[in-house]
Parts: sequence; C-alpha cells; structure tokens
Amino acid sequence: MPSIDLTLGELDRFAQRFRAEFGTPRHILPLPNLRINRITTIFIDFNLTQLQIGANIANVGTVAAGPFNVMTIIPPDPPLFQRVDGLAPGTAIDLVLTVLENAGGQETCVTVVVDPPTNERPYGEVFESNIEDNVLTDCFIVLKPPDKIPIPDDKR
Repeated sequence: MPSIDLTLGELDRFAQRFRAEFGTPRHILPLPNLRINRITTIFIDFNLTQLQIGANIANVGTVAAGPFNVMTIIPPDPPLFQRVDGLAPGTAIDLVLTVLENAGGQETCVTVVVDPPTNERPYGEVFESNIEDNVLTDCFIVLKPPDKIPIPDDKR
C-alpha cells in the first residue's frame, strides 16, 4: 500500500496549494473527476453490534478514471486503504470500507479520501478536473437500543 504521512489539515493545505499553483481548472481537456457522494452506515446484525461503513464514489468527469485508492480514516486507528480498478465516466460504485463494533453512544467521525495524495504522488494517481470534492467527513452517534423495550401498562 502507498505510504501516507498527511493529516487532514495538511490535505486541506495541499488542495489550497494545488489551486494556487494550477488555478481553477478550465476544463480545456476532458478529465475524470472522482467525487465522494455520501458515506453510509448500516447495521449488519440483528443485535446492532456491528456497523458497516460504506461510501458511494462517482466519476462525474467526462473520461474514465484509471486505478486509484480510497483511504478511510477513523481516529485513532491508522488509515485503511482500498484499491479501485478504475471508474467509467458517469458511473458510481458503492464500497464497503470497514465494519466497526458499535461503541454505543460515542461519536464516531469517518473521513473518506478518494485518490489520496502520497509521498510519491502528491496530487494522487488520477489527474482530475477537480480535487476539492475528494474528501468527505461524516460524524455520527449510534445509540444502542435498551435491553428491554418497556411496554406501557395500558398496552398489556
């Protein structure tokens, strides 16, 4: 897997530096544009103990994107990487990124980075028309259900 030594702040500064260096793309060349549409969370077991984290990744550009990585950050764990073989223009894929144990009541923040920069490729693997939509963060609190659901006296 690629090495990554960037914090989210450094990733934001990278995007600002990219805009300063190259300006706003004018779409002169047909290019792919990878975007994270949404982060999803669903329970995958009846007891609500395991939470599946997923993401919908789209290529909203005009040409196909070659292979790229998707990085998932859930602090304090190290980043997770998933490889995607490529994505045709106008298409999207749903990825299962990881499965978490339900911590019950604790806030969890998930950051997904499509085509993340690496030490070897500071602008990612795919040359895109817009890199500003390559990062999405979603925070949520999942409450565990009570052990027993109280039934009102008048319903017994």
